[in-house]
Amino acid sequence: MKKIATLLFVYLGVQAAQAGILIEPYLGYEVGAIKATLSTAYSTALSVPDGTELAGKTEGTVLGARIGYTLPVLFWVALEPTMMTGKYKASNTLTLDCDSSRTQLFIDAGVDFPILLRAWIGYGMTNEWSAKDLSGTAKYTGSATKVGVGFTGLPFVSINLEYITHNFNKVTGLAGTVSDKVSDNFSSTTSASTVLSVSLPLDL
Repeated sequence: MKKIATLLFVYLGVQAAQAGILIEPYLGYEVGAIKATLSTAYSTALSVPDGTELAGKTEGTVLGARIGYTLPVLFWVALEPTMMTGKYKASNTLTLDCDSSRTQLFIDAGVDFPILLRAWIGYGMTNEWSAKDLSGTAKYTGSATKVGVGFTGLPFVSINLEYITHNFNKVTGLAGTVSDKVSDNFSSTTSASTVLSVSLPLDL
C-alpha cells in the first residue's frame, strides 16, 4: 500500500511539473437568434395579444482569450473572458433595431487531438447581454453553455467554431416588465449563437 501511495505521489508530481500555461487570444464573429413568448401578465402590461413573440437576430465582433493550463495528456482547462459588440435586428414590430453587446466569463475544458483537431465544452458563469435603443438599455443576465471545435492544421493559429446556448434569468430596463425575473415576463425563451473565430493558442 505504501508503495502504491508513493508511486501515485511521484506520478502526480511529474504531471504537475509537466503542465504548461495556456494563453490563447482570439478574434471572431458571432451570429445568433433570440425568441421569447410574452407571458399573460407582460402581454397585458403592453396591451398586446396574449402569447405575442419578441424575436430578433444578433451579430457582432467577438474578442476574448483563454487563460489556463495544458496537461501532458492532451487535456487543458481555462478561464475565458469574452466580449461582443454589434447589432440586434428585430424580426417583428415589437422591438426595434439597436446596438447590442455581450460580456461573458466561461470556464472551459478541452482536449487537443493529435489529428489537427481540438474540442472543448464550456460553462458561462456570467452572461450579460445588453440591447440599447432610444428608449434605454435592456440588460439580460444569466448563464451559458457552449461546445466548440478547432482546426489546427495551419501554422500557429486555430480556426474555431462554437455553438453557445444562452440562459437568462433576470432582465432590467425593458419597458413594461412586471418584475426582473425573465420567467415572469416570458412563458418561453430561446437564445443561441454561433461564433467563428481565429485564435493563437500558446502553450508556455
